Amino acid sequence: MEQQTIFHETAWTFLLRKEGNERYVYLIYYQWTEKLFGWSSAKWHIEQWETPEIAALRETIEETGFKDPQLLDLINVNEYSYDVGDWYNHIKKTYWFAAITDEVTPWKLNLTENELNQIKETKWYKLNDAVGYLRFDDEKDLIPKIVTLLQQKEIY
Repeated sequence: MEQQTIFHETAWTFLLRKEGNERYVYLIYYQWTEKLFGWSSAKWHIEQWETPEIAALRETIEETGFKDPQLLDLINVNEYSYDVGDWYNHIKKTYWFAAITDEVTPWKLNLTENELNQIKETKWYKLNDAVGYLRFDDEKDLIPKIVTLLQQKEIY
């Protein structure tokens, strides 16, 4: 059987807020499978009709429950592939965004039952401490970029 290739795009968003002099990032504890779990930023697939920016806002609202996220900037784009057994080769393009909110407490999640089953916990972490919690190295590598972005834009 010939291996099939699947291409998909995702939007990931680091949602940020400020309290006093401290910056915080909202992280989600996902359990995707029995062996794949950990803290991460809001993310999901980009629908065919969406731009990466629209998907980032939609997913952030749906997965965090915050009503007013404002995108700051696109902070990275990467593409990679991985095999699923001998059947599929996934090619995945990921758009990474930073967004801000003034809200502290989420309003309401708007998720499917499957998505709700994957989200185990949510929490605000100090931005500089987030590297110690994040599951994926790609995300860990973006924290310094986010700090620089905030400083350049003189936000927070």
